[in-house]
Amino acid sequence: MYKAIEYFTDLQDNEYEYKAGDTYPREGYEPSAERIEELASDKNKRGRAVIEIVADSKKAVIEEPAEAPVEEEQPKKRSRKK
Repeated sequence: MYKAIEYFTDLQDNEYEYKAGDTYPREGYEPSAERIEELASDKNKRGRAVIEIVADSKKAVIEEPAEAPVEEEQPKKRSRKK
């Protein structure tokens, strides 16, 4: 899933208007992978990205950080006074 980061009209989708924060693509429209890449980069008419990827909470996989190995404490050696 993507979201618009600024206002733009999608010239390949009948000039559909997106406001900043809108989900891209709109329901019922399937853009090509090339179109998504174009809008997410500077390779479009504006010369800057107008959409960015966002994590889909239903599909996102949260990886648990690996636990650091626990080192057992060694008893400290005591020095004996003579």
